[in-house]
Amino acid sequence: MSTSEQTSPLTKPKHYNLEILLFSSIRILVHAMMRMVYPFLAVFGRGLGVDLTTISLAVTIRNFAAILVPLITSIFDKRSRRSGMLTGMGLFILGCAVVTFWPTFIVFILALSLTFIGMHVFVASMQAYQSDTIPLPIRGQAIVITSTGWALSFVVAVPLLGFLIGRFGWLSPFPVMGVLGVISIFFLLWLVPRGKKAISSQAEKVQHGILQVFTSSTAIAGVLDLQTYIMDLVVDAAVTGDRQAALEALIIDPNVPSPDVAEKILDEMLIAQAGYLPTFA
Repeated sequence: MSTSEQTSPLTKPKHYNLEILLFSSIRILVHAMMRMVYPFLAVFGRGLGVDLTTISLAVTIRNFAAILVPLITSIFDKRSRRSGMLTGMGLFILGCAVVTFWPTFIVFILALSLTFIGMHVFVASMQAYQSDTIPLPIRGQAIVITSTGWALSFVVAVPLLGFLIGRFGWLSPFPVMGVLGVISIFFLLWLVPRGKKAISSQAEKVQHGILQVFTSSTAIAGVLDLQTYIMDLVVDAAVTGDRQAALEALIIDPNVPSPDVAEKILDEMLIAQAGYLPTFA
């Protein structure tokens, strides 16, 4: 066999069912870290001693950090999918660790950014691995099953994290999730084979695609425009006391599932942050 990874396998991976279970569980973990920020944003702000506008800036910086993901993931097209998954989880664990030991606002931003980048690197490498190793007739099914981790992270994991926060404080989810990340790495090392390098032509295509994105003003504007508009609405609402602007910012946020949920989040935030938002009084 050549040095390229097999792209049309005829048999399932040796530990197929365990891999599906592991990948789904890890996706619940990494997506929960991203999704817990929104419902508990006010709690994190109080814990760090900053107002709602300032803590929202941390989320914006985190989302902007994702622009680095294509650069990082393209590296693993020349190496192996397993190394990409391990790197993603390593970044995730590092993010959890730094804020656990240094719980300051700047480190909180760093933690959110590291875990966010780690999540994307892991998911990209995992799905590339599934495409390389799972037979085509069941490949879509496998990807869909592991993608349920996105939904379950909010339905199952976020309420559990809310319990931790209510019982032990705003910082408590980070060490717990960091430990779970370390456990995940051991399972990845056990289940996922080392693999071989991806073909060079594929890597060249990825690098060419990244170059096209970074040299296109339209593509860059598309990445930045939505978050910029949301932050403009948030700042205007905080300064003027415009409830409608605040509600609109939540409604158009892709992580808020519906207008009804957005209104509930806004009501809870205004109560929790009343001392910092006199214009809404």
